[in-house]
Parts: sequence; C-alpha cells; structure tokens
Amino acid sequence: MSLSPLCLSAFENLLEQAGFSHPTKGLKVAVAVSGGADSLALTLLLKEWTDLRGGEVVALTVDHGLRLESGKEAKDLHQLLNSLGISHHILKWEGPKPPKALQEKAREKRYDLLESWCRQHHYPFLFLGHHQGDQSETYCMRLR
Repeated sequence: MSLSPLCLSAFENLLEQAGFSHPTKGLKVAVAVSGGADSLALTLLLKEWTDLRGGEVVALTVDHGLRLESGKEAKDLHQLLNSLGISHHILKWEGPKPPKALQEKAREKRYDLLESWCRQHHYPFLFLGHHQGDQSETYCMRLR
C-alpha cells in the first residue's frame, strides 16, 4: 500500500466521511499530541483547518512521569507548538504509579486527563492521532 501526503482538502474529505459535520464557525477542538509524527501531523492539519474557519485548536500532552526525560520532552514540544501559534497544555499524572498493569493504567489515566481537561474548558471534540503501526501494535498486544 503506497501512501501519499495528505493535503487540507483531503483531510476535510476524511472528516466529512467520518461524519464530522459540526458547524465550524467558532468551533473548539482539542488534539492529543505526544510529539510523534502521527499526532504532530494531525495537530498541524487541525490548526490549518480551524484557522480557515474561525475556530480554534488546543494541543494537549500527557506527561505520565514514567521516564526521566518525559518532562523535558513535553516542555520541548510545548515550545515547538507555541512557536507555530498552537496553544498547548501539559497534563501531568500526579501521585503514585501502580506496580501492576502499568501500561493499561497509564492509558486509562491519559484518557481521563484528556477528557477532564476538555470538559472543564468546554472543548466538545478531542482528536487522537494513530498510524497503522500503532493499530498493529495494539492488536498484537491484545492477542498476547
């Protein structure tokens, strides 16, 4: 399967095909961004799409605090996104981490933090970017 770059009009068509037909004037959308290529691409497309329609996008990064460098990575991402004119917030997983099923609990906490932020700040839509490799990895993990 060959892939081609995704332009804004193709992105708009994909949104329409997915049933995203919300009025766009003043639309507020949030996007979860890890710093990976998939979520960064989605963030940039959403920024362009909302700017053209008088809406706004905010990027959200969850710092689980599970790796020593995660805080610095989140701050570097914050600087990058701000330099591109994209509002960005770092959400931190505070408190002790569970000794078992850490990845599952981290995923649950990530979605909880993202959803809570969106509700609190009245952002009705949250976009998540995953590429084919992510989906394959999830499938294999579930098989195990």
